[in-house]
Amino acid sequence: VEKNLAINTLIEFREPATIYEFTKYFEENDGESNNQLDDQNLNFKIEHLKDLFDLLNESINQIIHTSITSTKITFFEELKENIDDYQLLTINKGNFLSAIEEWNENKLAEYNSGITKKEQEYANHEHRKKYQNNEEYETYSFWFGKAEKVKLVNRNFYCIEEKVKYINPDYLNKYLSILDKVTQEFNNAIRKQLSLYDSGKLTQMNGKNNPWISGSFYLFVVIVVITVLAVIAKFLPLLVLPVIIIGGALLVGIIGALQLRNDDKLKEENFLKLMLETYKRLPLLNRGSNKSKK
Repeated sequence: VEKNLAINTLIEFREPATIYEFTKYFEENDGESNNQLDDQNLNFKIEHLKDLFDLLNESINQIIHTSITSTKITFFEELKENIDDYQLLTINKGNFLSAIEEWNENKLAEYNSGITKKEQEYANHEHRKKYQNNEEYETYSFWFGKAEKVKLVNRNFYCIEEKVKYINPDYLNKYLSILDKVTQEFNNAIRKQLSLYDSGKLTQMNGKNNPWISGSFYLFVVIVVITVLAVIAKFLPLLVLPVIIIGGALLVGIIGALQLRNDDKLKEENFLKLMLETYKRLPLLNRGSNKSKK
């Protein structure tokens, strides 16, 4: 969840809509000596991203130390795919200029279409036919449920007050300097762990090694062995009990060796030696069993 939230928010931060917000602020405050970003909304966007990167870093570390290998691979491969698809670690000014040009063309087309529609609605209004140009007329204005008579002047032409949401490329560099800092924050949150994954070190850290996974398994085995011994003790002579205890201990040791081998913590040669030593102990069980029969 933290990864998707951080990635999606960073992608939005690089889109023309966000670029428009920042460049509009720069243009409106052009010439001021204060270079700090005083807009609360824009500052919130930046600080919010930094907080998401911190959460992403914590999430990555949690996955590294608590997840199995397949989960780690899926997580990091998706992360790398997102970075590559959206070029989240690079800032190509040419790509941003192309995106801005497309944005400006689309917004101009939307603006012209909207103005044409409003001009037609204004021209077709009954006041255009009812009153002469610049003729005063009375109407009612409602304010908090109270009607007040007001005087208005009829104009036979539509006054355009809206402005095109135009991104001024002259202020792109200021935005890119902020984006560069944000990108560095993102890179710092993932660089170390991503490097470990690319080197193959994280996939060697099988999630089964952590105490909450393999430890719980061994605890379960011990409980099962103790329960079985308790049951057997009620139906078999006490002399047989040591043999069963030794066998149970050997069984737990074998399971532990198989776990280490599966986690690549025990080499093949050492694993075979350990199994050989274990089987050498089996005659002790036979001796113990023979003694119990006598």
